[in-house]
Amino acid sequence: RGNAMDLAVGVVIGSAFTAIVNSIVNLTRHRKMTKLLFMDYVSDNHNWMWFLIKGEEYLRKFNHRKNNYAVVNLVFMKFRNYVLCHSIEEGEEMLAEVYRIITDNIGRKDMCARTSSSFPMLIKYTDENELKMRIHSIISKLEKFDPEHKFNFQAGIDFIPATSDRRSDPQLEMHYNNACSARITLADTISARSTQ
Repeated sequence: RGNAMDLAVGVVIGSAFTAIVNSIVNLTRHRKMTKLLFMDYVSDNHNWMWFLIKGEEYLRKFNHRKNNYAVVNLVFMKFRNYVLCHSIEEGEEMLAEVYRIITDNIGRKDMCARTSSSFPMLIKYTDENELKMRIHSIISKLEKFDPEHKFNFQAGIDFIPATSDRRSDPQLEMHYNNACSARITLADTISARSTQ
């Protein structure tokens, strides 16, 4: 009878241990899958899906509702020309370097991702003009980081002030599309000026 009781306790402890180990293994697999899903393999950082999901979660957090945020669309203009003149591998290295420069020049809690030759960002700001100056500063650094090439970058911004009605249900893709529209309008204005 004592052996049967010891055996039963051993089976229960063994089953509990197996369940704990399986839970840890599943959690590890889940984290690895999440990392793979959200990874941009060119810059070795975050991709568009991460930006959308994590950005909306971030904006929904109660303690962030009192802050102003802006969605920025920063585009590496004529990137395809660079790849045609060099190689895909050199182009990917260039995109990784652009990503690094951007993330070095935004706040620690700001977000940046990469999609193609565009870099969507979610940036906290206090003053619109100060944010515009920060974006111009980033663009200036990006345009001068390789002395052998003349690069061109453009940015569009969609402001999401704390007082905005859009903060209750943030739709980051809509804000990003607005930022893209702002950038395209800027590009049309510049090309119209140059033809006059």
